[in-house]
Amino acid sequence: IFPDERFLNLHFRECHDPLLQLAREQGQRTFACFEYSCNRLFHTPKTRRLHLIDAHHYPPTYVASSKALAESSI
Repeated sequence: IFPDERFLNLHFRECHDPLLQLAREQGQRTFACFEYSCNRLFHTPKTRRLHLIDAHHYPPTYVASSKALAESSI
């Protein structure tokens, strides 16, 4: 269960899209910021998480992955 369609799409792209996986293997930034108003992309979920904490003031304990987000919504 995802909080909205955008997070479902993020999860699908990050976990199940073979073209995005190929782009990731080629060194492209493929992990999108969770904030609707932010268009930044990151190389890893870790760098996305650090961005969310630093730029958007998420709590340091925030787990920033589309899979974890779905699991926390159950």
